[in-house]
Amino acid sequence: PIFRSSQVSKTLLVLTSILLTNSTAIRAEHRVGLLIDNHLILREDGTRVADNLTRVSQTFGLYGFRTTIAKNLDSKSLETQIRQFLRSTPTNSTAILYYRGQASAGNYKGQQEITLAGSHTETNDARHVGYTGFGIERIFRVYSESAGAIQLILLVDANLEKGLHFNIDVPAGITILLLPPDSLQHAKLAAQRDLISELISQVSPAVVARDTNAVVKSKGTPVTSPPDKLVAGKNAGDEWVNKQGMIFCWCPPGKFTMGSPAKEPGRHSDETLTEVTIASGFWISKYELTLRNNPRGAPPRGSLTKHKLDPISKVHYDDGKHMIQKTLNQQLAVSGWKYDLPTEQQWEYAARAGTRTTYSFGENPNSLPLYGNFADKSYYQSGDIFANQASDSLNDGFSYLAPVGSFKPNLWGLHDIHGNLAEWCKDNVTRGGSWASTPQNTRSAHRHLFGSRDQYNFLGYRIVINRE
Repeated sequence: PIFRSSQVSKTLLVLTSILLTNSTAIRAEHRVGLLIDNHLILREDGTRVADNLTRVSQTFGLYGFRTTIAKNLDSKSLETQIRQFLRSTPTNSTAILYYRGQASAGNYKGQQEITLAGSHTETNDARHVGYTGFGIERIFRVYSESAGAIQLILLVDANLEKGLHFNIDVPAGITILLLPPDSLQHAKLAAQRDLISELISQVSPAVVARDTNAVVKSKGTPVTSPPDKLVAGKNAGDEWVNKQGMIFCWCPPGKFTMGSPAKEPGRHSDETLTEVTIASGFWISKYELTLRNNPRGAPPRGSLTKHKLDPISKVHYDDGKHMIQKTLNQQLAVSGWKYDLPTEQQWEYAARAGTRTTYSFGENPNSLPLYGNFADKSYYQSGDIFANQASDSLNDGFSYLAPVGSFKPNLWGLHDIHGNLAEWCKDNVTRGGSWASTPQNTRSAHRHLFGSRDQYNFLGYRIVINRE
């Protein structure tokens, strides 16, 4: 097989470049894997693959991957498992998809592609293979359209058919290794180097198509509990991932001063200093709600949201509240907990993350381009009718929306607290400012009241999980 880099969209290239090369943009990353063992497929010599991927799972565990093993998947189950896995990968994560079985020439809707076979697929009929197996290029599409992961390592441990030869465009963010049969079971990886480099040097893949930005070192972010169980965190910033790949950060009980002092630049009269007690800890989403997690499946008409990791914009208060209460709580239910919009007190408590300064990162607005997407120089130069109020000196690199996680998080792991989208709170007030806000209007204390049916391209939301 021949693999080449594809002409992926400008948005995807920008996203991958920012998230993979700017190490300060992400505090850590979640790592997940799906290991598929279709051992019922016979080798050419008539032997069967050993039914055990435990050691492979342990090897990936050295790098912090949380893996699931699936065995003997028929054609339908194979496709279903892969689709569900990719769609549930945590936002901005690294994912491994390992397949051991048979890779054959498949013909799907008139297109030839290398196809991963189900456990009972007859491999002598290309059309049968194409429609009963799951092709690599279809895996690419699922990844590009709906996966939370920004880095996918596809490992194919297969008895490749002789002469199997196709040109395949590999999207940015994907690394493919075609491994010699059963080679990974005997590899000795010490987790001291980059995982991909280790595999290439020890396993000697037949084909390598590596994303040049792909690096997997040390360990990823731990979670407090598995996706089907939720408990209180132990420390501020602890993380939990639900079944849909949404990441939440823990905010412990505590006290803080809400509002701003009289001398704070840009202060408004409704930011009265108030001592607030947060009696119960809560979980808050690490990122603003993105297109891939949108309960409605598509952005509102006229929304700026285009890419799977763009935050959902142009959502009014009533619609956002309805989606959380009527949709998320039915689809994402976790016993003893309930999804909701944050109160203003919860939002500012989480945004400040223990700080008392103008911004969560300090007092100096000149540092804002590292932490948030606001009305900056790129917006000023866009020619937009409202851009005359934008900064003509500070530049965050985005004229409008930015994919979530493009900037540094606050001390509790939350991204886009200052800008990108102004976020609805349960009190019918928006917080945090947006891509169209001046630096002063992205301050931790800034608040703005809108009507419950107001729907703009600078309004979105993040969600909390409270105890029932």
